[in-house]
Amino acid sequence: MVDNCEAEIKAIITCFPAPDCQPFICDFHREQAWSRWLKAIKHGLNQNVDDVLLILRRVARAQTTAHFDEAISNLKEGYFWKTHKEFRDWMNNTWLKSVKIVEPSKGKVVFLNPLGASPNQKRTVLLNWRKYIGQMLLLHPENGYKNWTLEVPDHSKQLDGSSCGIFCLLFAEKYLAGQSLLGITQEEVNNKRVMIAQTLMMFEGHMVGCCPCCGFRTNADEEQLIQCKICKNLFHRKTHCVGEAFATGTSNEDFVCEIDRTVEKK
Repeated sequence: MVDNCEAEIKAIITCFPAPDCQPFICDFHREQAWSRWLKAIKHGLNQNVDDVLLILRRVARAQTTAHFDEAISNLKEGYFWKTHKEFRDWMNNTWLKSVKIVEPSKGKVVFLNPLGASPNQKRTVLLNWRKYIGQMLLLHPENGYKNWTLEVPDHSKQLDGSSCGIFCLLFAEKYLAGQSLLGITQEEVNNKRVMIAQTLMMFEGHMVGCCPCCGFRTNADEEQLIQCKICKNLFHRKTHCVGEAFATGTSNEDFVCEIDRTVEKK
């Protein structure tokens, strides 16, 4: 779990290349990244930070597909989206991500957006890909020209504002395995999220001195901590890290963290 820091993410990817390690930005750092970007004078929205954040939070906190679609529509129909190209580009390239799969032998680009692809997005993806291929042909004309096409298979859509990364991973895995992209359930999304968390937890080097739940430093001299009796990791004795029962209790003997409880059940 990382901050929205390109240098930090690149360093992690360099040390632990995919698929063994995949950096994720938590909700706290997402909000922090939004605030920092909007407050930067060079982006031209520093006088409207609260207004823009209100719109973005409605997207991130949507609880149903209908609410999410409405929030996205309000974002893209709003004043800030229509009048600030840099804001649009930043949102599309950083936060409203999708999966693009390229099959060179077939001259095909497969586009999978967990939110659903608009006609404009489809045109933009195909246009940008054709521009890129055109530039490559100037360097390597021997590769020959292909009339590239775009395919958008039927697929499931996310039901909230925070599962786009999970859906992208599921889409990629299922597509490469030749499986249907429809019928992805919330249970499957939740199980995938747990599996990713378990994988990340295996890289203990990144968790030394940090609470595995919130990712912030643990300091026994300044705050109360509690140790998992199985993995021996230290957690903040706070409700959002270990739950209310252990946060308000005094004993450490029976505490087992969420990751180890999940493993025990299996």
